[in-house]
Amino acid sequence: MENRTKIVLGLAAAGVVAYLVFRPKKSASQTNFSGDAVPKILKDWKDNFDNKRLEEITNNYTPDGILVSTFGDILNGRNEIKDYFARLFKKDNLSVDYLGNPYVKDFKDVKVYTGLYQFNYLENGKMNNVKARYSFISQDIDGKTYIFKQHSSIAN
Repeated sequence: MENRTKIVLGLAAAGVVAYLVFRPKKSASQTNFSGDAVPKILKDWKDNFDNKRLEEITNNYTPDGILVSTFGDILNGRNEIKDYFARLFKKDNLSVDYLGNPYVKDFKDVKVYTGLYQFNYLENGKMNNVKARYSFISQDIDGKTYIFKQHSSIAN
């Protein structure tokens, strides 16, 4: 994919997230969770990530899901998402921790989760802790919740 297309897709995704999160809408509700009350889709994603469950984390996404990844590129569909996690899961002592509670905006058809997390991994004998901002957009399909858009970027 050309760089220009990637930039346009990234900007479009960021615009959609900003629009969904900040637009006024009477039928939407918002929740800030306290303690361990993290939504199930985020718990499942973290559990699959921390345990390097490649098939399971891939299946957290819709077949045509998009992941703007922290340590890579814009990924389209489960095959590219799976390849990304297969490479990432080679890191030693890999885990992710949510920093604080997610902000959740609940719309009629989708939910938007935003917040911060930290990736932890061992590289060249040194423990690395990389903080990043995330946005997950989920949708329920046939009674199961899937991620259909995710954006993650390093927070300096």
